[in-house]
Amino acid sequence: MQRRAFTLIELLVVITIIATLMGLLLAGLSVLQRMRAKATTERLLTNVVYAMTQYIDANPAFDATAVADLNGTPSKAWKYLGRNGNRYLELRSGELGDANGKRGANPQTADTIIDGFGLPLVVRITQGGLLNQRRLLARVEIASRAGSGAGAYPDADDLIWRFDADGSTGLSTAEARNVGKFWRKQ
Repeated sequence: MQRRAFTLIELLVVITIIATLMGLLLAGLSVLQRMRAKATTERLLTNVVYAMTQYIDANPAFDATAVADLNGTPSKAWKYLGRNGNRYLELRSGELGDANGKRGANPQTADTIIDGFGLPLVVRITQGGLLNQRRLLARVEIASRAGSGAGAYPDADDLIWRFDADGSTGLSTAEARNVGKFWRKQ
């Protein structure tokens, strides 16, 4: 009985089938990773929004240093929400970053909060009128770049929560009903 070996064509067909299946598997895994990062980021944003609400209630007027830090790149939101005597927010070290946005900073020295995509959260503050020589805030936006990275802010992928203290920031009729509370911008 003579043993028959596989031909080159048969081997190439099998290798092609295996490569196609691997490609489908890897594409599915990247979609799952993006979904996981988005869910992690949405949970984190919800916690940060809640902490920022408490911070705003306690500090309706931000001093110039706080505004500069919160508007900085990357934002130093952690300094005001979780450190320096403020305990509005508790995060794991994997959700914190240093001034360069590198993940895993010590909670005592961390500067920024890192989203599920590995990017620092963006905090933007628009100031309103004066009260006792301090500027009131008109708008706070807390956003995740949602993996879009260096593109223009905001873009369609960004996950944005907004707080409007009053109607002075040019709100549409639909947005005006959310004055005084955080709401998810679509």
